[in-house]
Amino acid sequence: MLSGNIMDKHRAPRIEFRQRAFLELIDRRGFTGTTLNVSETGAFLELGFLPPDVTVGELGLLHPAPFKTNRYLLCKIVRITVEGIGFSLIGVGEIHFNTMLVKY
Repeated sequence: MLSGNIMDKHRAPRIEFRQRAFLELIDRRGFTGTTLNVSETGAFLELGFLPPDVTVGELGLLHPAPFKTNRYLLCKIVRITVEGIGFSLIGVGEIHFNTMLVKY
């Protein structure tokens, strides 16, 4: 779980929102986990392990469940921990983010 000190550094307000999601990296590697502390600027994907061979700065697509849809968000990895991956959302404004939350 994220500590209070890290949470205080976020610029956008966070929402406790647990949602299954699949993070597909550009080279087609992928990880399935649960989102935590989502905001309009990013989120943390809880995996429960340190993801292998992942580096800060990699780009990917976040596919929120249900996985049968073609909905995804472009993202960039900004943090890697033993619990999972933190990422920022690219090109997502407040209106688009709120619409995605309502759909899921």
